[in-house]
Amino acid sequence: MNSSALATFANKRADLVDGLILEQTPWSSNIGVVTKEVIIKKIQDLLAGFGADETGVDCGMDAIDKYSSLVVAYLYDRDLVYDIGISSGTLSEQPLIFDKDIIQTVDFNMTTSAPLDYPAHSEVSIVWQQGPWDEDGGEISSFVQKVTGNALEVNKKLNGTATLTYKTVAHSYGFTITADDGVEDRFKSVVWARWNGGVEHIELKAPPNADEALDQGIKCYDIVKIEPNDPFVPPTVTGSDEVEKVDYCSGTYI
Repeated sequence: MNSSALATFANKRADLVDGLILEQTPWSSNIGVVTKEVIIKKIQDLLAGFGADETGVDCGMDAIDKYSSLVVAYLYDRDLVYDIGISSGTLSEQPLIFDKDIIQTVDFNMTTSAPLDYPAHSEVSIVWQQGPWDEDGGEISSFVQKVTGNALEVNKKLNGTATLTYKTVAHSYGFTITADDGVEDRFKSVVWARWNGGVEHIELKAPPNADEALDQGIKCYDIVKIEPNDPFVPPTVTGSDEVEKVDYCSGTYI
């Protein structure tokens, strides 16, 4: 049976882990993918007199040699003072600051601590999907759980799987990268952040197939992807579906 609890939020300035986490907003799995629906729409636009590119397959590129996205800094200390920069390209000077809801699943294997993916800036709501159990498989009904630094801690070794819900502080920066033909990795760029006592960096990832598209001088290097359950995909022809033509007069197969 699932049980829920609320972890004490023990983080105070003296307990906070120093620094921040940098993360680029991931590209969608549909970036640069041409589905059957898109193909049909493209044909319809061509028949209507529009250009083939008017359907606008989303490949993540602003132009043949340029793309834009977001990088987010997650701060352990809401008041952390830090500098941020980019090795190639442009980065917005001021971040968009907001609280982000995080849902995370963690496992305890006779342990007393589970790391959080992001800095917690709220109480952590916990729903135990399995357990918690002691080493003999008995249910544990009374124990203390709290967030300290960047981990959820309990005062007893236990087994179990829990889903955590909490808020983190996000600083979101927009960036734009333009291909540099003078280097081998034309879209390579690094975002860095530094503060008193540390530094963090992340290598940015261009949209899938950005290099292939640039080589061919096109904005999008499309990948045709047809899902097995796509309603637009015709059924597989089997032996019973095959059509045979027979001469009406002679009865012979044509």
